[in-house]
Amino acid sequence: MTPEALVYDAPISIGKYTPKNYDGQFSGLHSYRYMLVQSRNIPAIILLEKIGYTNLIEQMKTWGYTTMNNPNGYGLSLAVGGGEVKLIEHAQGYGVFANNGNFTQHEVISKIVDRNGKVLYEHKPKSTQVADPRGIYLVNDILNGKNGGPGVSFDGRDMAGKTGTSEDQTETLFIAYSPEIVVAGMLINNDNTPMRYGATGQTSVRPWVGEYLQLTSSKYPPTDFTLPSGIEFRSDGNLYIQGISPELTRADTNYPYYTQRNFRPYPSFR
Repeated sequence: MTPEALVYDAPISIGKYTPKNYDGQFSGLHSYRYMLVQSRNIPAIILLEKIGYTNLIEQMKTWGYTTMNNPNGYGLSLAVGGGEVKLIEHAQGYGVFANNGNFTQHEVISKIVDRNGKVLYEHKPKSTQVADPRGIYLVNDILNGKNGGPGVSFDGRDMAGKTGTSEDQTETLFIAYSPEIVVAGMLINNDNTPMRYGATGQTSVRPWVGEYLQLTSSKYPPTDFTLPSGIEFRSDGNLYIQGISPELTRADTNYPYYTQRNFRPYPSFR
């Protein structure tokens, strides 16, 4: 697949699992870029069904997630928030996108200095390559606010972002990141009751995370996402990974779990 390859956001049923989108609607035929920006659940579930959720969990562990200890307890809902994670580890995971595919363990204490200015302790971070920089760049390009993604590119800088909304509006999330900073924000009721209908990461969290980024922008310089070798910009506007991305991509209308194949009536959200 490539960012501009087409996929259907349409009703599916896999065994007893009949997922839906957070708004209860289906948007029809769009690119993967559109589906990721708009947080459409069905394409994410389709992709996870194809790659296998146990494979995803093993990959997540290399990104620093420690709560995925029961692979058989999640199923395909893992693609849409079916597994609980720690917010600090979620921010740490997005650091892999910010850092060109490198994982760096978070640390709350960076330095300890005594009253005389002597450094008693200083954390020295170590990074490990856990993801292909080319795939990372494709995701960053999609989520970059400068390119129309959900990131808060308030002054034209590279700033990517991703929203998150639970199916029943009990949790809303927004994570913003650049090569210089990662900020994760969450809004949730203390008693875990749903928020008002229509609450989303886009409407309830993104605004104040964006305000924080602007207020602190003087502390970190605008920095572009690293463009790795092997990325090809085609004349059709698509991005390809040389030697991996298919030359031609077609929408998969034969996916066996679609319960509705008359796709034309679905509205476009563009």
